[in-house]
Amino acid sequence: MKQLDVVAGVIFSGDQVLCAKRGPDRHGYLSGRYEFPGGKVEPGETACEALARELKEELDLDVIVQEEDILCTTEHEYPDFAVAIRAYVLRIPGRDLTLNEHDGAVWRSPEGMEDLDWAPADIPIVEELVRRHAEQP
Repeated sequence: MKQLDVVAGVIFSGDQVLCAKRGPDRHGYLSGRYEFPGGKVEPGETACEALARELKEELDLDVIVQEEDILCTTEHEYPDFAVAIRAYVLRIPGRDLTLNEHDGAVWRSPEGMEDLDWAPADIPIVEELVRRHAEQP
């Protein structure tokens, strides 16, 4: 089974998180589901470099990603491939971005994210985000 090394951006603007909706996908079970933007780490790239590149490509967003921004790592096996995801928390000043690869996006508070139809690999990231947000005073 093909194993992919993937990075994802948990992008905050204020107290809301960007939830991006996938378009039609060759893996039909992922079509129309929500995910955190990001993608594959290419050979020779660090995870942080890959996420900065992916967010520029997908959202026309210029960010600096640092290793200390990591939220969690997770693994998931789909029917056709497996992913290992490193998710990083990023904060942006506004919501000015361009959806170059997604069919839509919504901004939600962490506790309002669980009712969206998430890609299975992203669900543990949502759960970790909700858990950490609930622990904050």
